Amino acid sequence: MKKTFTKKILIAALPLALMAGCAEQTIEEQLSQARTSIENNEYQQALIELKQAIQEAPDNAEARLLLAQAYYKMGSMENAVSAFDKAIEAGESPVKFSDSYIGATYAYANNDATLHTIEQLEQREGFEASAFVKIIEALVLGRQGDKQAAQSIIDKLDKSQLDERDATLLTLVDQFVINPNSADEQALADVEKKQSNDWVTRTLIAEIQYGMGATEAALENFQQLLEDKPAFLRLNFNIAESLIRLERFDEATKYINEILNRYPNQAMANQLAAIVALADEDFEKASNHIEKAQNGGLQSPLTAYVAGMTHFKLKNYEQSIANLERIVNRVPANHPAKQLYIAAKLETGASNDALEIFDRSPEMINDNAELSVITSMRLIGDGFSKGANQLLSQIDGESIKTEQQRQEVGLFKLISGDQSGLDMVRQSSNRILAQEAEGNTKQAKLILLTLKVNEEGEDAAREKLEQWQNEEPDNVDNYLIAAEFEKYQGNYDALDAIYKKVRQLDKDNISALNHEAMRTMEAQQFDQAFTLFTDVLNKAPNDEQALKGAYLAAQNSKNSADKTKQLLDQVTTAEDSQQYTKMYANVLTGNFDEAIDIGKNANFPIQTKPKAEFLLARSFLQIGEHAKAEYRLNKLIENEMSTPAVHYMLARTQTLQGANDTAMRTLQPLINNNTPVTTQAILLAADIYLAKKQPDEAKAQLDKLSEQQAQSPAVKLLQGKVALASGNSSEAVNNLRAAYEASANSRTVQALYQALKEQGNQQEGFTVLKQYLANQPANSNTREMYASELARANNQSESIAQYRKVVEANAQNWQAMNNLAWLLNEQGQQDEAYKWIQQALKVKPNQKALINTKKEIEAKM
Repeated sequence: MKKTFTKKILIAALPLALMAGCAEQTIEEQLSQARTSIENNEYQQALIELKQAIQEAPDNAEARLLLAQAYYKMGSMENAVSAFDKAIEAGESPVKFSDSYIGATYAYANNDATLHTIEQLEQREGFEASAFVKIIEALVLGRQGDKQAAQSIIDKLDKSQLDERDATLLTLVDQFVINPNSADEQALADVEKKQSNDWVTRTLIAEIQYGMGATEAALENFQQLLEDKPAFLRLNFNIAESLIRLERFDEATKYINEILNRYPNQAMANQLAAIVALADEDFEKASNHIEKAQNGGLQSPLTAYVAGMTHFKLKNYEQSIANLERIVNRVPANHPAKQLYIAAKLETGASNDALEIFDRSPEMINDNAELSVITSMRLIGDGFSKGANQLLSQIDGESIKTEQQRQEVGLFKLISGDQSGLDMVRQSSNRILAQEAEGNTKQAKLILLTLKVNEEGEDAAREKLEQWQNEEPDNVDNYLIAAEFEKYQGNYDALDAIYKKVRQLDKDNISALNHEAMRTMEAQQFDQAFTLFTDVLNKAPNDEQALKGAYLAAQNSKNSADKTKQLLDQVTTAEDSQQYTKMYANVLTGNFDEAIDIGKNANFPIQTKPKAEFLLARSFLQIGEHAKAEYRLNKLIENEMSTPAVHYMLARTQTLQGANDTAMRTLQPLINNNTPVTTQAILLAADIYLAKKQPDEAKAQLDKLSEQQAQSPAVKLLQGKVALASGNSSEAVNNLRAAYEASANSRTVQALYQALKEQGNQQEGFTVLKQYLANQPANSNTREMYASELARANNQSESIAQYRKVVEANAQNWQAMNNLAWLLNEQGQQDEAYKWIQQALKVKPNQKALINTKKEIEAKM
């Protein structure tokens, strides 16, 4: 389980009006009614009754304990812990509910918090930890890597005195967490057969199944758990992760979007990262970051300017111009954006000529500061950074007419490596904020905040933000900057107060409205969240965050199909809806043909064109048009609009078409550099080498993975294939068995069979195939392979039985029909054999193998 995504759940306070029905009841009657509601799994009703009781009797310990139990049973673990804490404060003894209390803490908190809570309980007079609490303590210690301390706790437990739940949980923790080398698939199966109703046990079983690769089983367990505990947000991640492993990406979308909405693209952070990347001369990285910033909604002059500058550095002059055209008529006459715009237009290679002119007449540098900057940028774009530095180092800031221009020139200096630009940027930004000069105050604050974080750290930057807010309490930009800053720092708890202030100052602010909608969705109020997101889309029809949020809310609502259609209709018919927005909406909702139609015919603006082309390639892949997907991806790369994800998708597309050598050339930069897709690139490369019958090269690729990465089922599968190709059947069996046990699918089971057969254990291989097909009867690919192997082993009767199931499932499989007919003919069943060969010839007329089989049957009739 990844702690990174474990976040707090907010349950919205229910309207007091709903509670009016129990106003005249006594506390005892309300508590009795609440207990009945909990027993009937009517948790929302119980919450209404208990909150009313607590409002009337805030010190009633039993009411607070019942509230905690209601939250616990519905899966709202953070609220459960809070309610348990208040029950303790009201006088309830934790001895009565320590199992549930620690279970809830374990569910939402990190390991340290769980251990700390246990330690606090143990310090209370008269408290003795139950076996369950001790097992949870061992579990979190084991996950922290402190196996010795965990083992010590386990050893002290008297297993003979444990009830069934604790004994089951102890077995799981002991064998699969503390001593994973003793993990036994049969032991896990035995535990699961007990069908424990304890959610901790069921969750751990599902997590172990996922870790062992039994993803389908884990997924089923996670989904059942979510039905039982609909407020247990963490399960959405478990389900999404399982679906992704199973390559059921569309299904995973509705679960994963909720997590992604908690980690939105930090627009300001990406913009600032682009500036830093420019300074580091990592122009590809800068391009990626500024694209994210623009996608996140930043459209300020600085945003367009940095994007133009980035593309200029990458020599994407058309893209640079397209970005600058959005602001060139809005910025002051001497704004560097105008200069850069002119420079981007210079595609004749005249930058060295310009430098020569400045060398001859150096006094021109300060007299024509704007021209100097333009020339310097062209020099950088053409690879002549030294020449640019030569010019920029001679520009005196006092020769520039405005502080805004001085600020921009300072940025240019920094980009070209001239650190004297730092003082210019700092001074001009401070003057603008002090109102000693005109300029974009928000841009100045962003620059100064970046400098503050880099030089003095997070606390100093936050202090500066507070200072700006105190000086200008009604300036909404101060709070929007603060919100983006807190997101960048990962401090999401601070956002509610910040966006509340934003709404007070600007009730229609899109960022604040999106935040409110996301919070509503976190509270599982999907219908209301859908309404809020669609309201945002009414105001801003091209807001990508609102579109994704609305889609997720629709998928989780009771009438998801109707709401999804409503969303698609709203987005595609909105007057101001851009073509990219319509295309993305169709991709989200699985209408790939419509998305392709839009993508092929629309004239996208430069800021959305790369994303649109990527969506188009993705849509072509979804419908199996690999060549068309490859063409689009190559165009992105040729136009220098690529990302690592583009290159990886291109390599996959090339592999699917059998162009393995080409795919390897595409993958090499991804393998050699640290990118978000490096691991996937290594696995694909290893697979390609195996296809080329080069196991040593495949092994060399897998050796690049970390020890942790090497434990994944996908890697174990490849390691097994490498060993098999190298003639080491024992090692192959060990790795492939691990892969199969961790992830039972057609690839792992077939590979394991081949290894067992090579080892001389073909009968065991048949047993594995038979067991797999019993669990996955619809897997025709594996069944056909099983039938073929049975035939080779002279078990014609069983082979015939398996082929019958294959052709019954797929009436177009002429190869299977041919094999079935041939086997039936060998068994003397000519009439049925003739029926099947005739059926095969209807599917594939004039196929030579079918005609030969038909002749053999006719010869025996």
